[in-house]
Amino acid sequence: MTYKIIIILSILIIIPLQAQQLVEGIVGIVGNEIILKTEIEQHVQNYVVQNRIDVRDNEKLIRDLMKQTLERLVEQKILLTKAEEDTLTIADEILDERVNERINYLIGQVGSESELEKVFGSPMKKIRKDTRKVIEEQLLVDQARALKFQGMKISRR
Repeated sequence: MTYKIIIILSILIIIPLQAQQLVEGIVGIVGNEIILKTEIEQHVQNYVVQNRIDVRDNEKLIRDLMKQTLERLVEQKILLTKAEEDTLTIADEILDERVNERINYLIGQVGSESELEKVFGSPMKKIRKDTRKVIEEQLLVDQARALKFQGMKISRR
């Protein structure tokens, strides 16, 4: 029941997002998790940098990426809420390793730490903190998905 409400809320949120531009604030709430406009922008920025996409002067592409990102974040927050209910955790060593890998990859994509700071408009400390949060959520969501499909068998019909 609550997931149906969440899905309806997310649809109601997506439609106004297309019609108006938010300055800052909460775009959606899923369980105890909130989705901020800046979080969506960060995910889009990561995607653009990782895939070397030129989005200058292409508002439609930016809007489409923002919409797709919001949809993925709603799904992710649902699974994250489930992961928290199941008290899933990620080892700090694994998380640190993944964060370092991602930061090094991003630096490799743009050329240097200072260039990465320019692209994100943030100091490395904030980029690292935000990246850590994103990766931790991704790993928890992956664990929740694995648990969900753990007992499932695939047939060859």
